[in-house]
Amino acid sequence: MPISYIPYFPNTIEGQAILDNFTRTARLLRYRDNDRVTDRIKRGLPLYEVEKLETVGTSDKATSGVLLRGECLSACAYLKSQNTKIDLVYIDPPFASGADYAKKVYLRRNPHVADMIQKAEEELDLDELRAFEEKMYGDIWNKEDYLNWMYENLLAIKSIMSETASIYVHLDYHIGHYVKIMLDEVLGEQNFRNEIIWRRSDAHNDKSLTNYGNVHDVIFFLH
Repeated sequence: MPISYIPYFPNTIEGQAILDNFTRTARLLRYRDNDRVTDRIKRGLPLYEVEKLETVGTSDKATSGVLLRGECLSACAYLKSQNTKIDLVYIDPPFASGADYAKKVYLRRNPHVADMIQKAEEELDLDELRAFEEKMYGDIWNKEDYLNWMYENLLAIKSIMSETASIYVHLDYHIGHYVKIMLDEVLGEQNFRNEIIWRRSDAHNDKSLTNYGNVHDVIFFLH
């Protein structure tokens, strides 16, 4: 459970959260239930306890970095609690593609389970033991839930960006056109710099010409 909530919006006079001034802009991307995220934003960013797992290399804060493993909102809450500002953001969120994604897990490469499987190897088929597919995440959303989720995450990211920060948002044709409008709303239309086309190395179209292949992704660049 979160131990506290960090406000998105500081009150420059009292240093407290402004809980009554959050309104969507006039250039609002309108869709069903687009205001359901409002209460969560007014509540603030959930700040969870952070557990230090490993230190690598120098302990000199001037030359060291921090790798956070966790969900975007809680990571942003932690950075805000440390008064940390970010100069460069790259996000590759789910594309709302309607698919489930899996990864292949090799048990032998995981030192934490090596001892546990040593005995089991004598009884189980080795090919079955060495690898299996694990569901990474489901990219099955309804549009409204996805856009509310994205809006909340973009506001969290904006809250830790420096005044000169750049952000790159990697998407594709499924939802990118909606998110472009949302980026204009959250980060400012005047800050949009370019739409970068990432062409797939295996891009090709259907030879029957009855369908066009998915040949590229898009990366929105704002600064």
